Amino acid sequence: MATNTINLSPPVHTSSSLGLLSSYSPQNSPNLSFNSHFKPSIQLPSVSYKPYNSSIKPRSLIITASAVNSLSQSESVAVPSTAEEFTGKLPPESGVYAVYDGNDALQFIGISRNIAASVFAHLKSVPELCSFVKVGVVAEPDRSALTEAWKSWMEEHIKATGKVPPGNESGNTTWVRQPPRKKKPDLRLTPGRNVQLTVPLEELINKLVKENKVVAFIKGSRSAPLCGFSQRVIGILESEGVNYESVDVLDEEYNYGLRETLKKYSNWPTFPQIFVNGELLGGCDILSSMHEKGKKMEEIESSPSSPSSSSGRFKLYDQLKLQEFKDKYVIKSLEFPDQGFSIGRRDGNLELLNDDNCTGNPLRTSTIYGVAGTIRLLAGTYLLVITSQKEVGTFLGFPVFRVMSMRFLSCNEDLRFSTSQEKKDEAYFLSLLKIVEGTPGLYYSYATDITLNLQRRFKLAEGWTAKPIWKQADPRFVWNKNLLEELIECKLDGFILPLVQGNILKFKNSLCFVFNKFVLSVFKCTVACIYFHSMQ
Repeated sequence: MATNTINLSPPVHTSSSLGLLSSYSPQNSPNLSFNSHFKPSIQLPSVSYKPYNSSIKPRSLIITASAVNSLSQSESVAVPSTAEEFTGKLPPESGVYAVYDGNDALQFIGISRNIAASVFAHLKSVPELCSFVKVGVVAEPDRSALTEAWKSWMEEHIKATGKVPPGNESGNTTWVRQPPRKKKPDLRLTPGRNVQLTVPLEELINKLVKENKVVAFIKGSRSAPLCGFSQRVIGILESEGVNYESVDVLDEEYNYGLRETLKKYSNWPTFPQIFVNGELLGGCDILSSMHEKGKKMEEIESSPSSPSSSSGRFKLYDQLKLQEFKDKYVIKSLEFPDQGFSIGRRDGNLELLNDDNCTGNPLRTSTIYGVAGTIRLLAGTYLLVITSQKEVGTFLGFPVFRVMSMRFLSCNEDLRFSTSQEKKDEAYFLSLLKIVEGTPGLYYSYATDITLNLQRRFKLAEGWTAKPIWKQADPRFVWNKNLLEELIECKLDGFILPLVQGNILKFKNSLCFVFNKFVLSVFKCTVACIYFHSMQ
């Protein structure tokens, strides 16, 4: 082997000189020798250089070829339905994956640095196309290794079917992560602090939450939240792709007085506050708990099956449609038309609403405000409904209504087959029912029980308000307790309206504290007292 020598031999007290004795040749393995008149020569180990062989693939590609099975040989795994189920079922590693729909048709082949996260993202965006998945993990991958694995699966599928998977076709953006949406601006409730409002701020809040599916009252803006809880709420809403409105409660210029007014409106002392479908969902803790359990906001937005508000507080259907057919009465919620029941005009039998008993054109349609119950007499059944009401105040922040008029719907078509004496008796009982229709001083609330005082309410177990209103009420003070039995048997909780009979007395009491001839404070308080009577 030839030796190239670099001779370093500077004379004493003179500058060193460098002499290159021979040129470098890549075919040679140079042996470097350093010479000095102070020290003997030192021989360094030989270093061999080999030219690059383009036929040898990088190590990662060799691993890819041996580690990733072919598409047909890879095992098909059912796509988990929740984030928790993904743990352990799909690898959070780099590789190639193929997604199939419920008909076992290949929809998309992709590569990812985290297969589990990518498949979960597809499940959120196109759940109807994600039923099964095949996975090939690439050990020690780089971009070239992942691309090579992807190409091998694509070529295999095209060779077998003659076509590209739909999700991989040019121009198809279904499976491609879309750029982040431009964030909406935060809403302003007023034109400015110095502009006098013509509508009370509470009405503006009510209009806002009723007209928008999801509203988040936060500290700061959605692009720059000013507290950790608000930031957490915005993060959850954005991650789920929720179309929501946001309001900055700290904006004293355009939302002046909003914080205190909203606390009274929602009966919720802290922020953020999230409203869904006009009802208070809660704050950061409730939304975070739902998110961790895998419950999506869209499920709450589109769920009309329960009269309970999304905050866990039970709420009755407040406006009802009464349809009078020749053979039956149908009562359904105006807000949730699929919720309701029918009662036969001939036999008085109650049935839950279905496709069979709500078809056809009614003889008459009207709006009612509640069902007070049923009563069975000699010749048939009568259904008592509230035909008009008036809001007279609030209790714990929830509206309280007075019954202004009621009406009995007769379900006694069999009366024509009765004897003359039975008809006479029935007429007498009907005269008594007319008196019941005009019963004065009946009160109720759709959103809370008004039979318990505050002291007893504070002693109730957690979750009590999530129960149906009739279960919360003290039966001793429910005027129509016996009339509700049939509705309770049919489990029509959203329509069971406990009524309380009594009087509301309002009086003002002025309190004045005087010290050293100066008035320190004067305030007025309005006290409402309800005297309850039970119809035993």
